[in-house]
Amino acid sequence: IAVFMLLAVAAIGAGGDASSAAQAKAADPLAVYAARIVGDRARTRIVLEFDRKPEIAVRYIARPDRIVVDLPSTVFTFPEADLEARGLFRAIRYGAMDADSARLVLTADRPARLVASEVMANESGAGYRLVLDAEMVSQQDFEKLVNDQTWMTASVDTTAAAQRGDRIAQ
Repeated sequence: IAVFMLLAVAAIGAGGDASSAAQAKAADPLAVYAARIVGDRARTRIVLEFDRKPEIAVRYIARPDRIVVDLPSTVFTFPEADLEARGLFRAIRYGAMDADSARLVLTADRPARLVASEVMANESGAGYRLVLDAEMVSQQDFEKLVNDQTWMTASVDTTAAAQRGDRIAQ
């Protein structure tokens, strides 16, 4: 019976649809196996070593001033001490957001921006590194970064909302 169940599950999963691909992707997250940070109160560099090439998105959030780096599904396997806050940053947090995404949050002591956020292949040919170079900026420049960025939002199905709304007593 157990063999039959396994074969049935395998047959269902062998359809090759988009949800199967998404599940496989989430089941095989990227790994950050090393991290380094160096800098002072004006400039700071963070380097993260990945097993595979990451796709990243950078955003800025105010009050407190933060730089957010969004990543695909990622596990962080390096020692916490390797990415202790210093230089421009008073706090650094990282971890999974959900099964498909992770996030690095850099909380700044003073307004800062990334002057470089580069993903490059390691010289050895194995893995990739993400280099984040941050520098201090004026509060006005930071507020401009926050206000000028575009955040993607989920679309709302107004038809479904209207159908649900017709059940509300007036």
